[in-house]
Amino acid sequence: MPANLIISPIMRQSDIYARVGKNLAARRKALNKTQSFVAGRAGISRPSLANIETGNQTISLHQLYNLAAVLELSDARELLPAGIGAVDENASDDRKLKIETTSRLNPDHISEVQGVVAAWKGKK
Repeated sequence: MPANLIISPIMRQSDIYARVGKNLAARRKALNKTQSFVAGRAGISRPSLANIETGNQTISLHQLYNLAAVLELSDARELLPAGIGAVDENASDDRKLKIETTSRLNPDHISEVQGVVAAWKGKK
């Protein structure tokens, strides 16, 4: 048994927004549309769209759907990074966690972490 465990998410929140922004920009450019055009149709400002495209601004769910419609996408999930568009609830890694070893936790903490992970997986 490893000495100690830490649970960390596989994809950071900032990475998700950066990838969504890149996908938005790529689709917009593929359609040869300006930021001003897309932003105006989606009901946001051009600077907001520029910040979303660079990953410097978060995007709300309704904005994602509005932008997808303006970008002629039938499914807004096409703008999401690969791997988070859907979650297989039966998969063993459905919580998208990885466990790393470290020396920061004592054996009592390891048991607590294992208990939390087991309970979390039991909520499927």
